[in-house]
Amino acid sequence: MNSTEPAADSTATPAQRVKTMGVEDIPEILELENVCWLPEIRANEATLRERFEMGHTSMGILVNEKLVGMTSFSYTRFSPDDPDELPATFREFSSRPKHGDYNTAFVYNLNIHPDYRGDTLTRELIWASIDRLRQDNCVYMLGVGRCPSYNGSPGEGIENIQASPEFRKTIDNSMRTGELPATRDLIVDPVLRFYRRTLGCEFLRVTPEFLPGDTPSGNFGVIFYKAL
Repeated sequence: MNSTEPAADSTATPAQRVKTMGVEDIPEILELENVCWLPEIRANEATLRERFEMGHTSMGILVNEKLVGMTSFSYTRFSPDDPDELPATFREFSSRPKHGDYNTAFVYNLNIHPDYRGDTLTRELIWASIDRLRQDNCVYMLGVGRCPSYNGSPGEGIENIQASPEFRKTIDNSMRTGELPATRDLIVDPVLRFYRRTLGCEFLRVTPEFLPGDTPSGNFGVIFYKAL
């Protein structure tokens, strides 16, 4: 250590930085997957490798050089005038190769370590990712929100969200009528409320069987977009 460098201070603000992730970071990504997601919806090593090989991008945020948050996106084509052209499942979205004439990034993964949820770190990662999408000339950002208020998710540490009969009725009514629920009814769910408040996004569609294995959300996903 350089003799002019100040000694480490345990009370100092943790050092944060955002980086582009690569195949070499897969072991750290797997560790994050294990603490962020319920077992049924975690990505394994083969899936992560496949995504990198297809040209997907992952941005990570590190605290004291430890990966504590990450988001991933693929590059595709999209128009808000044709929402029915969107893939119907998470697997379809997250396994598409990079489009040769993309105008949109589909952000299909947001992993935040439970110890850092509710922290400004999440927003820093999201806005750093949006800056990257703008640099890559994306016109839109597409995302999908889980909605664990549908069944509730009383998991220890990973997720603890109460079921909401009101929200469940909203989603069930949408499935029966084919109509998109009002934003005020969708943001009863805390995950969807977070995306709406953080991004100012517009909700597009409630999709059944979007993420099989996501029992808390009833396997539903709510697709949203933001003009960049």
